[in-house]
Amino acid sequence: MSGLYVPTQGELNALKYWKSNYFDSVWKGVGKDDRMGYIKRLISDLNAEGRGTQYRWTNGSEYSYLHTHEGNAPVISVDAGNPSIISALHELGHHLFGSDELDACRYAIGLFKAGFPRAFEKLQWKGHLLVRAE
Repeated sequence: MSGLYVPTQGELNALKYWKSNYFDSVWKGVGKDDRMGYIKRLISDLNAEGRGTQYRWTNGSEYSYLHTHEGNAPVISVDAGNPSIISALHELGHHLFGSDELDACRYAIGLFKAGFPRAFEKLQWKGHLLVRAE
């Protein structure tokens, strides 16, 4: 995919802080609930670096973004049973840039590649999804 999103310095700083305080230090030793909490923190920090507009976070059974009616905060829904940094970044991409799938993908992949270059190298395309190599 060409034309990946180029993170701002503020986003890079937020990624670096999160990675050193959560991912590198405690990620492997905690369960799914804690991982989702850490991902929620990352999304909140990155949103503050982006538009900083309000959204609601819900734990569900899939990753999705719901634009809501006037006066209601949009909803980022995550698959509570499958903590995924790149999927959460994708939904934040929708929050920041709208409903266009390509824009959300460029944002998520650009941030993930910048923050997790070794993990990014291990991913492969499976249809329109970027997944860990089997």
